Amino acid sequence: MLVALLSCTKEKLNKRCPVTDMYSNCKEFKAAYDYANLAADKVFVLSSKYGLLECDDEIDPVNENMAVKPPYEKRLWAANVIDKLSRQCNPEEDEFLIFAEKQYFEYLTGELRKTQFPLNGVADTLKYQTLIKLEQDEREYTSAENAHRLFNQAREYTWDMIDEIPYSNGVYVIFEKSEQFRGYKRITRVGTHRGDGNLKSRLQTHFVREDKNWSILRKNIGRAILSKENDPYLKIWDMETGTPDARQRYSDIIDEVKENGIEKRVSMFLQHHVTFACIEVESWFDRLRIEEGLISTLNLDPDFGPSREWFGKFSPEYEIRNSGLWLKRGLDKIPLKRRDMELIEAEVKKQESSHNKTKEKCIQEEVKKIIEYKLSEARRLNIRYLDIFSEDIIKEIKIDCTDKEILEAMKLAMGDRDEVMLITDDNISTASKVRYFL
Repeated sequence: MLVALLSCTKEKLNKRCPVTDMYSNCKEFKAAYDYANLAADKVFVLSSKYGLLECDDEIDPVNENMAVKPPYEKRLWAANVIDKLSRQCNPEEDEFLIFAEKQYFEYLTGELRKTQFPLNGVADTLKYQTLIKLEQDEREYTSAENAHRLFNQAREYTWDMIDEIPYSNGVYVIFEKSEQFRGYKRITRVGTHRGDGNLKSRLQTHFVREDKNWSILRKNIGRAILSKENDPYLKIWDMETGTPDARQRYSDIIDEVKENGIEKRVSMFLQHHVTFACIEVESWFDRLRIEEGLISTLNLDPDFGPSREWFGKFSPEYEIRNSGLWLKRGLDKIPLKRRDMELIEAEVKKQESSHNKTKEKCIQEEVKKIIEYKLSEARRLNIRYLDIFSEDIIKEIKIDCTDKEILEAMKLAMGDRDEVMLITDDNISTASKVRYFL
């Protein structure tokens, strides 16, 4: 957890009020609070008079100077602050962002193992501008646009590729054809799973298992289908009929043939219009946190929303039509924090690295086959050596790759006597030549 500690200021209101209001006339305090509230999981204010304060605590205006307190009082004050902190966070494990003068933290930092001082070394005249820049950078990094950029870089799957996912715990997002957000495929749903190891089975309940009682996504798409056609069966489709008792109770109104037909149409929609990407997230807590943060971040972005043609516009649910997500819950929770985005980014980079390694191996195998064939043909002509150009291999190989990648693969196919004869790069064309002795 990331915890921010701000110190009180000389500028204050002359009335009893919440902490953040008390110091709101100080632009530096307000800027620090705005950034801390965006970046940290918890924010506290350090007061010479009151010790550790939560942001909604009400206090009276007092003038008490921390700098003139004798050392023993500062130590007692710090011990009291640590005691209060320990009730809400872990001073030894959590990270602390500190925006305070030295007199406030000099006896605290020995008890806090992980500390950051964003304004360390910044001149007083530049602190406000620095805080504003920190907030801007934080908003950009944790934005809906950046989340789309990352998930658009992740491996994209279709319904019949679920078994190819190389891990069993994670968070997934789905995309739909023709839906765009700032040049990226627009996310139209976010999801995860609670039980460990259930990522693939959860995706199967959406894409393969034709039973809306196991998938709220299927249920919502079915609602949109029925609502679009003004079908009165919508009321029955909405009912919870997932247990044998419920099926028996409503057997006189449930039309099994009708429901099977709707399920088939939902499957057709998912299999023809929807793709998905996912990232590995082992921790149950992190999975739920990223799901919550991502949903809220998307929904709270004023520019995020559906196109006029989005099928969800036919949903009878206001939250779905308005948000552009096949979701009703969690739209206004805590948005993504930096730690959440860093986890997403790390997992996407891991996928890219794995993809690059796989591609590199495929290139090496293909180049080796081409060279072996060319050499076998050359041996039949009884020549001493064969010069092979990278540009000739690029024409034959089926994988999209660069001359540099081809040359590296050609080097791996070289024997002790073989030589690299030519490497040119004139910014117009690139060519490499290897001489293989027979």
